[in-house]
Amino acid sequence: MPLTFLNPALLFGAAAAAVPLLLHLLQRRRVREIAFSDLRFLEEVKARRSRALGVRRWLLLLLRMLAILLVVAAAARPQLGGRDAAAAAPEALLVVLDASASMRSERDRGTRFDAALAVAADAVNALPTGGVVQVVLAGPRPRAVFNGWTGAGAGAASALRALAPTDGAVDPADALAEAAAWVAAAPQRPVTVLLISDLQAAAWDDAALAAAARALAGAGGARLALLPVGEAQVAGGVTRVRTPLRALRAGEPVQVEADVRVGHVGQVWRLELDGRPVAEAASEAAPGETDRLTFAFAAPAAGTHRGLVVTAADRLPVDDARPFLLEVRDRLEVLIVHGPDAGTAGRGGWRYWANALAPGGAATGADELYGVRARGVADVADGDLAAADVLLLVDPGPLGRRLQAAVVERLEGDGGVALFAGDPADAGELGRTLLPALGLAGPTSYRVHGSAGAQEVVVVAPSHPVFAGLPAEALSTFARATWRRYHALPDSGSDVLLATRGGDPLLVQARRARGRLLVAPFHTLPDATDLAHNPMFPPFARRLAAYLAGGGRGAQDEVGAAPAVALAGAADGGDALAGPALLYRARPGALPEVLPARLDWRGGRAYVAGEPATRQGFYTFVAGADTLGEAVLAMPAAEGDAALLTADEAVARLATAGLPGAEVLAAAPDGGIAAGADGRDLAPWFLGFAALALLAETRLSRRA
Repeated sequence: MPLTFLNPALLFGAAAAAVPLLLHLLQRRRVREIAFSDLRFLEEVKARRSRALGVRRWLLLLLRMLAILLVVAAAARPQLGGRDAAAAAPEALLVVLDASASMRSERDRGTRFDAALAVAADAVNALPTGGVVQVVLAGPRPRAVFNGWTGAGAGAASALRALAPTDGAVDPADALAEAAAWVAAAPQRPVTVLLISDLQAAAWDDAALAAAARALAGAGGARLALLPVGEAQVAGGVTRVRTPLRALRAGEPVQVEADVRVGHVGQVWRLELDGRPVAEAASEAAPGETDRLTFAFAAPAAGTHRGLVVTAADRLPVDDARPFLLEVRDRLEVLIVHGPDAGTAGRGGWRYWANALAPGGAATGADELYGVRARGVADVADGDLAAADVLLLVDPGPLGRRLQAAVVERLEGDGGVALFAGDPADAGELGRTLLPALGLAGPTSYRVHGSAGAQEVVVVAPSHPVFAGLPAEALSTFARATWRRYHALPDSGSDVLLATRGGDPLLVQARRARGRLLVAPFHTLPDATDLAHNPMFPPFARRLAAYLAGGGRGAQDEVGAAPAVALAGAADGGDALAGPALLYRARPGALPEVLPARLDWRGGRAYVAGEPATRQGFYTFVAGADTLGEAVLAMPAAEGDAALLTADEAVARLATAGLPGAEVLAAAPDGGIAAGADGRDLAPWFLGFAALALLAETRLSRRA
């Protein structure tokens, strides 16, 4: 490590060490010779004594000169390691400050973010007059703290005190890419990029770092310094909450699962709804392990309920309470769209579906969960689609451009769609338009089996919400249904829920970001299957519709996303959108904070949306006295991971990405970077050695 001095001009004071030497030479003792009697033995003693005193005088002289040199060197502020003399006061300093949720981890004094702020302020204060500074707050979306490069000084340092960590993740590559843009615009050179982070291992991506390295190189390059804060620690928390993926009715048994990271043996978690505890569970897993807990309770009254899975606070409080929304419905509106009607069962057997969902017909009582409306494909209006919670397409034939676009748009949002297509005459249309629009391949052939060769069904995914919780007897009864006619669907990466014993898919779920799409290559007419006459058909139909409607209005996402909800029944926004606002609550019952909201349009459908959020909690969209919808954002699970990179590991990752030569700094215990950005301060050591030299000189002079 290089030895440098912060005040090298004071080293000229070392000339003062010559003063003792001059005094010694000027005050050398002159010996007068006096004739005396012959004392040979005394002369011998005198010679020995003079030699001893001479050695001591020279030692005293050297100790005095050494003490002066050490005091002068201490005044010049010697530093071991850190920046060299030219870089001790860079002309431009760009601080990249990790503001992820893990930086909320508590230390013996304050949090990791508090320590990061302290060293950032210390680095800014250390800039010389004329230096400039910029700070990039690295959260889910990195942003610059100042509008532009600003002058260094107390004002810039004090602005850092207003910063706060987010509840989201950090991407170091994104932060360095943002830093590269500011490096390119720096008014002065050289530029030092100081990355202050806890170096959480889950956040580092080598491929993204390589792109950031190229951006920094294209910006003209910069000196990169790394200052790690924090140490690995095991803390308990909630990493995920799983609510039932289907519509719920008031009073029915509900099970909510939570994945938890255990902080200590026997740790207890509780589930709260609307601020009231309703269930509790404990884990016997070892500290640091992940466990899955189940909370069982009865569904509350109809409505959207704010829930939390909570445990006792520890060193990372933000993951000790994870929010979720639980939606309980008093009625589901199902829209069946079918092709030109034919026969008593309707085209594709759509009437079997209608009777299974609502045996009383369309005019079901208020206590019924399902309300069913059927429309021919040519009679569907925009209002029909907007009012429907579930859309069933039963042998619809060609949908037309407008209706097909509406179905795709529904799936791109949070809607549920099921397609039952078993008419062989529609195979060409399915393969050309509808299935490709839904992201699936068309049928390869049409299977026809005689009565003797009818295919029994196999429930491939018994844990799927459509089948989960059914007893073995019910699944066995369902498996006795047989199929004789159906399309053969190719493997398109979808999840197969039902299949024939011969392996042909009968019900698949396509992967969608939010929307839920189920595709069945058959219809329910008797010539195709006896499913409609199976005792398990009504519960199967209801579970299928409940799954497609589940989670429709409560958007759940991670911090960093922009909360948004679709406006049910609002094709043009209407008066309800006059002055929409967004209410934020950290937990149920907390006082709301009003945030701006705006009307958004996605594929012709109305949404209300807020800005990308940085805090975990509940977001409610309102317009006047009306609630437009609710969303919940939770901390990314990886932020609770205790694994941190060491400084050497981070430097190696940066070098592999194309950023070699990164310096590792260390923060002093008081939060400053005197032992970090400027290396280790050796002034106290020099003063200590000077004191020891003076003490030795005093004792030696007394003996002399």
